Amino acid sequence: KPDEDDWKKLRRVLQYLKGTIDDKLILGCKNIGKMESFVDAAFAVHKDMKSHTGGGISWGIGILLSMCQKQKLNAKSSTEAEVIGVSDFISNMIWARMFLEKQGYTIDENLLYQDNQSAMKIEENGSKSCSKRSRHIDMRYFFIKDRLETEGIDVVYCPTEFMVADFFTKPLQGKLFHYLKAIIMGHEPLETLTSRFNTKNQERVEEHGKAISNNVIPCVESDTQDSNKRGRQNA
Repeated sequence: KPDEDDWKKLRRVLQYLKGTIDDKLILGCKNIGKMESFVDAAFAVHKDMKSHTGGGISWGIGILLSMCQKQKLNAKSSTEAEVIGVSDFISNMIWARMFLEKQGYTIDENLLYQDNQSAMKIEENGSKSCSKRSRHIDMRYFFIKDRLETEGIDVVYCPTEFMVADFFTKPLQGKLFHYLKAIIMGHEPLETLTSRFNTKNQERVEEHGKAISNNVIPCVESDTQDSNKRGRQNA
């Protein structure tokens, strides 16, 4: 039954709608051959402990084919929830690609952004990346691996702070809310966001490379057992 807290939430929603009634949704295309999709899931956020899927597709300006829906089955982990989310959303990506091809356009670059690297490994490798904790995931979700290959979809890591799909899965506040809203509404081009996290990803790769180069000690061939042991440890 609704209570006073629900009434306060309703008032906030109505106040927000009143204050943003003149906001315009701007949809555009920077490159018709480049389709960029964002998918995320909020784990066990509903009263029945089911998760929530959010996602959207962009061609550079604004978000099209957005999704914001409760998942139909319970996930046992955040990784499983992410995999289920992609399974729910990937049909939108396939439909968009087929629709454009019927209009005479070709998708040259098909990107899927996610912020859960465990889910990304499962989607790209299928059962090869399953541990004991993830073997319970229903096999039907491994069709994602086949779809990624047949559709030519590249899965790309997106840091959580830049995940546009978070807008559809969880309550956001402050600067992050307004920034992602500007991206979704087309007030800011998508490249302002992707360029930021691509730069951050490159910095992470460089830092990881430096750490490896600093910690690895070259192995020198030796006939002694101790030298071989040290070489294995350094490797």
